[in-house]
Amino acid sequence: MNIQDLKEKSINVTNETITYSPVYSKELTIDMSEIGAHYIGCYAVNNATINNSTICFVTGDSEVFVCPYTREARRVLEEEGYVLNYFYVPFSCGEIPKNEAERWQALREEATKIAFNEFASECIRYCNRHGVHAISDESLSSCLRIPREGITVKKLFKKRQIFPLIDTTSLTQDVVELLGKYSISSGVCCFVYIDSSTYVVPGYWMIDELRKAGFKRGDFYVPLSGGETIVDPGFAAHWESIKR
Repeated sequence: MNIQDLKEKSINVTNETITYSPVYSKELTIDMSEIGAHYIGCYAVNNATINNSTICFVTGDSEVFVCPYTREARRVLEEEGYVLNYFYVPFSCGEIPKNEAERWQALREEATKIAFNEFASECIRYCNRHGVHAISDESLSSCLRIPREGITVKKLFKKRQIFPLIDTTSLTQDVVELLGKYSISSGVCCFVYIDSSTYVVPGYWMIDELRKAGFKRGDFYVPLSGGETIVDPGFAAHWESIKR
């Protein structure tokens, strides 16, 4: 990807760009002329959360562009000689470009997918360097992977969501302490795979294979070990099918 590709994957913010805040139900026309004049050849980053990390950059002709944050976008800017600076970054606090809302949402979704894929690759490299390796696809298919959007479970009359143990795209110390670890509770084994995914499996039969692959025992929360039942029919059917 080059700078032209990046511009095509960005929103060109002009003095006629209208932002809309779903939270406050308010519209605002933003004026980027001062930033366009004073920050030529610069970029700014707002790393609020995984879902709205955003880059704003100003080209040599004072045009202002905004795109969702990815490592590749930042690499392209730095290779083109853009300098990190600090200024207002539109669309980084939940607001959206009113007239390009669908396109912005699509750009966000693509950037989030890229960020998680990059993070997964980084986690795999880290695990391999530390002696933790993949297990067979057959064994993984006999486990339940908890998706990022979570799984709805029920206990007695209360419903709640369970989520992966890792929900970030940064290789922090907290992440490192979970990667390549497994924990057991009440007949359920949970392990954090080399790509950062969270898996659960009924019984303890998986432990030998995990140990052979370099996984070590940890001490953390084990989903589905407290008598919960899965509400979603697809996940529930898979969970029942892998019980041994």
